[in-house]
Amino acid sequence: MTELATYSPPVDSAAFLQEAFSQIEATEPVMRTVSGPHLETFQAHREAIKAKLHAIDPRLDIPHLWNPSYRPPEVAALTKQIEAEQEEQRQGKILSVELWHLKTTWGGTLDAYAREVLPAHATKQLEPGVLDVPPYHIQGEKGEYKDSHMSCSLAAYRMVFEGIAGWVPPELDMVEQLKTRYNTVAVPDEVYLKLLSTTAFREATGKQIVTLAMPGTDFTHINTWASKFKNAKSAPQVFAVADIGARDTESEILMDFVTHRVVLQETDANDVVFHDPRRRLGKNRHMPRAEFIRRWASTHNMARLIIARDA
Repeated sequence: MTELATYSPPVDSAAFLQEAFSQIEATEPVMRTVSGPHLETFQAHREAIKAKLHAIDPRLDIPHLWNPSYRPPEVAALTKQIEAEQEEQRQGKILSVELWHLKTTWGGTLDAYAREVLPAHATKQLEPGVLDVPPYHIQGEKGEYKDSHMSCSLAAYRMVFEGIAGWVPPELDMVEQLKTRYNTVAVPDEVYLKLLSTTAFREATGKQIVTLAMPGTDFTHINTWASKFKNAKSAPQVFAVADIGARDTESEILMDFVTHRVVLQETDANDVVFHDPRRRLGKNRHMPRAEFIRRWASTHNMARLIIARDA
């Protein structure tokens, strides 16, 4: 397993960030969606839960099942409104209890699928060398800051950034840009994919980025697509960012629906190897394959391939 070299950042890293972030809104990343073999099943699970949410109240949707800390402000406000209406109408219902019941139901369904079906499908390994391994970064690496516990995506994409560019802007400089422009560090992945697709990034690195979004994927699917790119004449770099359930405890893995970003490396018969930005010992972390598959299922096996070619 060979890691890419780390180089010094350009002198004007702050100016680069200012320009790159100013270009994000007008930037459309080159992105394809390649549906994985499990997407249809995951979508059926999701639609069944949405139907049960609508039976409680037609205004409810999947984000109402998220951990309260991660719900968008409008979702949190609507949740409080529905709870107030239930109390006023004396319906004898408690919305939080109903939502918890649906979370456990959905979690149980995903858990069964992850235990009984998924292992038989991911028969091919992520072969060593198919995915590039970037330098490691941990979230909050220069010390804790407000919402640093929510900055796993920032850390994961900083790894990819440095893997492509050979340098990466300081974490706190990126945090400042995110909070100034989005008022949070917990931004969608698309923000980082747009950042990597800006003219500023291309001019600073000489690289053109293409992204494959892979909902419902598995190791066989990722290995097949990554190999296609790696075997191309242009020999691009290929990185994989996967979404997994954030919780480590058995009872919470599939029921809290808080997602965590990791950078995949390879698998073998027993373990999945990846960079985990949440842990001090998260570099080249080994996780038992069965546990990773369970945690991955809570995100519907979402992953993104980031392909970097010479511009």
